[in-house]
Amino acid sequence: MCEGTEFSSTWAGIAIIMDPTKSEVAKKMDVAVPGKYALKVR
Repeated sequence: MCEGTEFSSTWAGIAIIMDPTKSEVAKKMDVAVPGKYALKVR
């Protein structure tokens, strides 16, 4: 997970993962920590 403080203003989607252990999306994204994730950043 990125610990940065500067973020892009050009992104093309967001995934909100509440429970990574039960989420198929989290498994596809290889996410283990709940949170908000950008789907595509330019």
